[in-house]
Amino acid sequence: ITPALIGGASDQLISNFIANYVNVELNWEMAAALSFILLVFTLALFGIFARILGLDRLKLV
Repeated sequence: ITPALIGGASDQLISNFIANYVNVELNWEMAAALSFILLVFTLALFGIFARILGLDRLKLV
């Protein structure tokens, strides 16, 4: 529900496409590929921000 509210009727988020491929079109292969792309993109962004902000030196103890 949240991605639909954030994206609105005219904007489509990748999570909406994944849900559509799983629930409506029953195209599990495309849903898996989009999920993998989303995961790689998210991990890459996290790595970039961690390097820029120096989170590797951050101690949480």
